[in-house]
Amino acid sequence: MSVYVPTPTLFLRTDKKKKNGKMPLYIRFQRIDGKEPKFSFGKKGKTFEFSQEEWNDIKKCPYDTEMAIIIDNEFGRIKKEVSKAVINEEEITIDLLKKIVENENIDESGNASFYDYFNKYIVMQEKKGNMSNGTFKSYRTTFRALKEFRKEIRIKDITERFINDFEKFLIK
Repeated sequence: MSVYVPTPTLFLRTDKKKKNGKMPLYIRFQRIDGKEPKFSFGKKGKTFEFSQEEWNDIKKCPYDTEMAIIIDNEFGRIKKEVSKAVINEEEITIDLLKKIVENENIDESGNASFYDYFNKYIVMQEKKGNMSNGTFKSYRTTFRALKEFRKEIRIKDITERFINDFEKFLIK
């Protein structure tokens, strides 16, 4: 069984050429839902710009060695994060790719919202067809009951005592 892993490519936006002859560097992924995701490549507030003379279009990197290393490291980070998302069975969406490219860290600590993870799990299982309609409705009912029990739940809040308190809440 082969798994689809979006492969990014780098390119200069020739349609956004500046007066100094430089063009911004962009990253592009294969089509998702009929759209071709492409994003400005670079750190927040600092995009990379090159002229045709500075950019090796065959190797998809700048001729300047130092700059090529910087771009290669960032490009490698993006490819690694996309692969990690595929391994974790996350749905590859344009929004997810944008977060990866912009290096927006997703809070995976104990302070992260349990509801976000719970909701993501339910949606993922439903899309995969791994759960019946009855199970899906049961999970949604549990989700609503948890929201009534506590507005916010962090992952680290889930302890044996929390589960016992929730069980008492459901009995009442």
